[in-house]
Parts: sequence; structure tokens; C-alpha cells
Amino acid sequence: MEWLVGAGAVAAGVGGSLAAWQGLRAHVEGMRAKHLHAIASGAPSGAKARTGLAQALVRRAQERSRDRAPVPGWARLGTASFARKARVAGLERSVTVDGLCRVRLETIALCACAGVLAGAVVSVQLALLGAVAGCVVGARAVPWALDQAVRARARTLNGALSESIEVLCLGLRSGLSLDRSIELYGACFEGDFARELDEARMEWQSGLATREAALRRLAATYEVPLLGRVVDAVVRSARFGSPLADTLESLAVEARRTRKADVEEAVMKAPVKMMVPVGTLILPSMLILVLGPVLLDLAQGW
Repeated sequence: MEWLVGAGAVAAGVGGSLAAWQGLRAHVEGMRAKHLHAIASGAPSGAKARTGLAQALVRRAQERSRDRAPVPGWARLGTASFARKARVAGLERSVTVDGLCRVRLETIALCACAGVLAGAVVSVQLALLGAVAGCVVGARAVPWALDQAVRARARTLNGALSESIEVLCLGLRSGLSLDRSIELYGACFEGDFARELDEARMEWQSGLATREAALRRLAATYEVPLLGRVVDAVVRSARFGSPLADTLESLAVEARRTRKADVEEAVMKAPVKMMVPVGTLILPSMLILVLGPVLLDLAQGW
């Protein structure tokens, strides 16, 4: 009788595990089909906002950038890349190096205190080790948040660049000028890139900068090679009178190909990421259901 109960439990566990595995596989396939459909329909697939801990750190840096209290010189050590990362992340206007330094000091203190409290439960030596580890983690928190912001901004551009080039090509083929095509794109599309491109257009139309300087400044805030090539094509067309629409069409094809490759790469990584919950949640339960009755019988025999 006990063997029947054990066999039934094993069968139920195996059946539940297989059903869960099939559900996870169907979910991954659905994600793949959804992304491929987005590619075929031309819908933008970039992330529009930074979420989680990185976004919280960025918001805190924006708040602390409004403070006027001086930052000591020793707190600026290792901040040489903060200005460049903030510029590439599109935070140059709202975040300062001093604000990032203040947030880094706060995260170092918070993580060090957490490490001390966690290690003090075991021993004093482990508390000291936890303090050191907390300082290292806190010092790396702000650069990590900036890197996440840079990646999110690059993903947004990858989703918007192909459609922006296509709109510019359509406007040029229809007889519009480049400025009027950019104005049309900024009026009909939403997103950070559309807004920033329209701001660059207004900047050179108002005489605050030349077209080349405004476009190169915009390309420098993204550091995406394809955007730099688009700017080079626009500058070369303005200087030498070469046809711009043909060059932009070839760049639009390359942008769509790059975007498709990025999305397919992200989809291919999904099954690998699903191995973590499968290995930590489903597999242990299967082993318990399969080996549990056998181990109970052995324990009773001893």
C-alpha cells in the first residue's frame, strides 16, 4: 500500500513538473513570436524607462545634484568616467558629478552598515569582512546604475533609429527638405530620440549652432556607430551635394538588420535564463518526490 502511495506521488510530481516545463517552454515560444512579430510590423521594441534599483539611484542622483554643499576632494576619486557616462545616458542636464559623488558616498555607507550588521551575527571578523564587501558594492552601485542607463538608452535608439531614417527618406523622396522632414518626424513620433532630434533642428535653425555641430553633439550623446554614420552622410551631402536619400535608404536597411539581430539575440537568451528557475525550483521538487519514498523506506528499515 505504501508503494502505491509513493508511486502515485511520484507520478503526480513528474506530471506536474512536465506540465510546468511545457508551460515555461510555451511562454518562451510566445515571447519569441511576439518579438518576431514586432520586428515584422516595425513596432519599436526598446525599453522606454529604467526600472528597479538603477532607476532609484538615478533619481536620487538627480535630487542630490540640486544641493549646493561642496564635495570633498577625496570623494571625487574614481569619478573620471562619471561625466561621460552621464552624457551618454542622456542625464547631462539633470545630473552632476557632485550629485553622483554624494549618492556614491550614501551607498557606500548604507552597504557597509548592512555588511556589518549581517556579519556581526556570526563573528567580529565576519563583520569587518562584511564592511569591506559593503564598501566595494556601494562604490560600484553608481557606475552600475549609469551603465544600465546607457544600455537602456542604446536599446531605445536601436528601436527608433530605423523608423526615423525611413521617415527622413520618405520626406526627402516627397520633395521635402531635411529640416522639414526632421520636423515632421518630431511632430508625428514620440520618444527621447525624436524629441532630441527636433531640439537639435531648432538649435541650428535659431542660429545657436551649425547643423554639423548640433548633429555631432547629438550623436556623441548616444555613441552608437550607426547614428554616427547617418550624421556623416548628412554632413557629406550638405558639403558636396551628394544625394542623401539613397544613402539613408541603405542605412535604414542596415538599421533594420541590426535591430532584428539584437532582438533575436535577446530572445535566444531567454531559454538560458529560464534554466535558473527550472534548476532551483522544479528539479529539487522532482528529486524529492522521486527519492523521498525510497529514503523513507530505507530509514524505516534501519
